[in-house]
Amino acid sequence: MLNESQMSGLMPPQKQVQHNQKIRTKILKFLSEEKYSTPTVLQELTRYKSRQGVAGVMEKLAQNGLVKKHKINALGGLNFVVWGITAKGIYAVSESDQEKNVRGFDPSKMSLLTLNHKSKIQLLKIKLMDQTYI
Repeated sequence: MLNESQMSGLMPPQKQVQHNQKIRTKILKFLSEEKYSTPTVLQELTRYKSRQGVAGVMEKLAQNGLVKKHKINALGGLNFVVWGITAKGIYAVSESDQEKNVRGFDPSKMSLLTLNHKSKIQLLKIKLMDQTYI
């Protein structure tokens, strides 16, 4: 017999907390290696069906000072959003106390010319992680 939460398709509150923490940790570990990423890549990483789901998680991480949002205004009125990890975010997922001079995401070190390429490499990395090659 199904309980009420199973019938509605929702997880019990305790499992929701565990699931949300797992998603946040996965994002932070990924960003600690990559420094920054796009919402589309993060959506693929988390397997969320909507960008709003990813945006909500990222906004909560930003409120805690673990990531920061950077908006890029390109020629022709195109706007891009990039999420980058902060030093605090790196420390949050660091498994070593030896990392003293950790630097988080610095938008000045990012190039709009290489953003598309980096995003495609990140998507490939996610696919390889799913196949357990990484």
